[in-house]
Amino acid sequence: MKVGRSTAPLLLTSLLLWLVSYAVDSSQVLRQLSAMRPGFFVAAVMLMLLSIAVATLRYQSVLQTLCPDGPVHYFPLLKLNLLTLFSAHFVPFGALADAMRALVSRKLLKMPVGKAVEGVIADRALALAGFALFGLLLLPLQISMHWPWRIVMAQVATFSGLLALLGVAAFGLTLHVRFLKSGAEAARRFLGHIATCHSLGWQLGLAAVSTGLFAAMLVLLGLGLGLRIPLWVAFTTTPAIYLSQVVPIFYAGFGSREIAFAALLVPSGVLVDSDAVALSLSIGLCNLAASVPGLIFAWPLLQALRGKAIAPAVK
Repeated sequence: MKVGRSTAPLLLTSLLLWLVSYAVDSSQVLRQLSAMRPGFFVAAVMLMLLSIAVATLRYQSVLQTLCPDGPVHYFPLLKLNLLTLFSAHFVPFGALADAMRALVSRKLLKMPVGKAVEGVIADRALALAGFALFGLLLLPLQISMHWPWRIVMAQVATFSGLLALLGVAAFGLTLHVRFLKSGAEAARRFLGHIATCHSLGWQLGLAAVSTGLFAAMLVLLGLGLGLRIPLWVAFTTTPAIYLSQVVPIFYAGFGSREIAFAALLVPSGVLVDSDAVALSLSIGLCNLAASVPGLIFAWPLLQALRGKAIAPAVK
């Protein structure tokens, strides 16, 4: 049974990669990537680093709620996010990287393992909710440009369904059910991140900045590949592309973003198949390049996993 669970993610990844390679000319994609103009790529990596920095602010606010008795320092969490983003490229499925982030956060802050896991889940949920909300708000741009209705309605169903699922889970868990007492407390803490005008404005601001940075990165990578992607296209497709990167949490992760790009941009006439796949792969390379500094913090991570104190360099 364990063997089946471990091989299923790899089989799913292989299937998605086969679908992508079957649909596009792989040699054309490789030629486009090899001709990438380095200046645009470096600029995109800088924007990705800024995006990681913004995401760390969100994670810091979540952990500060869970650890109200002491300060939660920003830079150790930034280093941790860089390291887990780097490791996410090499683990069988994305949930392992999240588990590592929870484990090291527990060591850094000396918090119970349950709260560490809650912090990672809440951080992911806030990110998903923010991108889903902006995805709905930006859909009128696609409608005004006469994109196929099946694409628009698929996104409406995805974004609204995700928001509804998060809302039902959060509000439903707050019910006073004895065996879900810990879940109810976690749900109340999660809702606390958006319960006041200040906290809601903070989370919306982080989501807006993240959306803008990702959209600008898409434009730069497109220019590096010789593709001219209108800024409005980058903005309106960013939420769906981001969500396609989160879907692989339970498998190896290759292929879903490429399929999302092709499903959005090819029928709408923005890109052809090979261009969409090349752009998607360039995002993966950009993610990897931006997370390379995380290797510097691998040794403190090993110390944390062995139960030793975190080195002063990361404090």
